[in-house]
Parts: sequence; C-alpha cells; structure tokens
Amino acid sequence: TTLYAPNSEPTNERIDLSNSEAQAIIEEYEEALRFNALDDASGLDGSYWCIETQRGLTTIEACFFSPGYNSEERGLSGLYNLGDYLWQFTGLQQMGLRLY
Repeated sequence: TTLYAPNSEPTNERIDLSNSEAQAIIEEYEEALRFNALDDASGLDGSYWCIETQRGLTTIEACFFSPGYNSEERGLSGLYNLGDYLWQFTGLQQMGLRLY
C-alpha cells in the first residue's frame, strides 16, 4: 500500500492479512463487482474510482464518479462499501484525508 498525505512524501506500508481479513476483503470486492454499468454520473469536483476484474481471458474495468454520492440509488453501494472498508482497514482516515 502506498499512502499519500497532503504535502508529504509517499509512505509504503505492508499489511499482512489474516485469513479472515482476506476473506472479508474478497467478499467486499465481489459485492463491489455488482456495479451499475449504466451509471452516467459525472462532475468537476470529486473523484473517479475504478474497479477491475479478470474472468477467464476477459478483463473488465469500470470507473465511476464519486461513488459515495447517492451510492444506493446509483447501484454503487458495493463499490463504496469496499472503498470505505479499505479506507478504515488501512488507517487512511487517521491521516485526516477524506474519502469521497
């Protein structure tokens, strides 16, 4: 994991996962793959989140504008929940950064 704080150098940290932590991340990831491919939200002030998977020989990548905005209505709650889970798990919220 590479962590970036405002006005600082990147910090690399390794996080060893227990089997239960790895399984929880896999479950969150699989739920995030149930995204709404028809979502067409966009904007100028926000973030783009991308998720990628490989199934057999096929790679699928999808990017969404600020999935935390109306995530339930947009069919992106799984993606947002994955991001939030990883945000909390890695301790990024403690750096004073905002997830959006």
